[in-house]
Amino acid sequence: MTAINITWNISSRVIDSDVKEILMRHGCSEIPKTTVHQKWVYKGDTLTIQNFGKTLFVQGPVSELNKSIVADLSKCEGLSLEGENIAKYAHLFDFGHNAIICRTCSHPVMLIEGKEKGLDFIFEKECGHKSDLKPPIFMITNRVLPDVNALVGGLISKGLSIGLFTGFEIVIPSFVITVIDKLGKREKEMSTRELECLRKLAESGKISIFMCKDGEPIPTTREEFDMKEDQIILNIAKLTNSILFTTDNVMKERAMLQKRPTIYMHPQYSKHLKMVADLRNPKREC
Repeated sequence: MTAINITWNISSRVIDSDVKEILMRHGCSEIPKTTVHQKWVYKGDTLTIQNFGKTLFVQGPVSELNKSIVADLSKCEGLSLEGENIAKYAHLFDFGHNAIICRTCSHPVMLIEGKEKGLDFIFEKECGHKSDLKPPIFMITNRVLPDVNALVGGLISKGLSIGLFTGFEIVIPSFVITVIDKLGKREKEMSTRELECLRKLAESGKISIFMCKDGEPIPTTREEFDMKEDQIILNIAKLTNSILFTTDNVMKERAMLQKRPTIYMHPQYSKHLKMVADLRNPKREC
């Protein structure tokens, strides 16, 4: 994330003075309004906070001070995040895979802790809100498992070159590495090149890579491999709690039957993705 651009919903429980106290504590001060739609505007060194009555909009570059302001605002009673703003917040603070979304404040947390409270016993989240420990519990997912076809097509690196997949953890199972080693010369070269690109992209911080030792046995015959490959990949996706990325329609249908979250791209669009990637980044290395 290169900039902070987050909007909170403001409920009737929000007390203006509490929000302003947080901002002033971080060195922000009130400045004149520039439009009739603004209720008030505060400005920090590099962060602007605008209250539009029903929403609170925060905008500025990423810095430790600005992140601290955003974190404190997220804990303010009555301010809540929705949709893409939850994702923006989670990405800003680099919350890990499977972080839990608080249903009260939408703050991602990693811990729910049991505590004594008088004669009662409660479970409390890191954000301070009580958890009733009833399903569903909403969690962040940031793992993508590309199947062999997606790796051969170089689809992750091409997608990254046009702004897709940034911030994801790409799962590369040992089963997939072994399968790649058994491919034909051209497919092996293409998938190996993609793995090299992904390593470079991970080094630059655009993604992270999870090398997974899955323990799945490699089928000994081509017939057995063709019969079991899809299910083995799906087993690994379940084991790692990953979103499957495939260009195989049969694999997609199997994933849907097993209720595995899936990103599907018809193979006919692979060339178009490459064309878009080349047009936007003609000097790209990957």
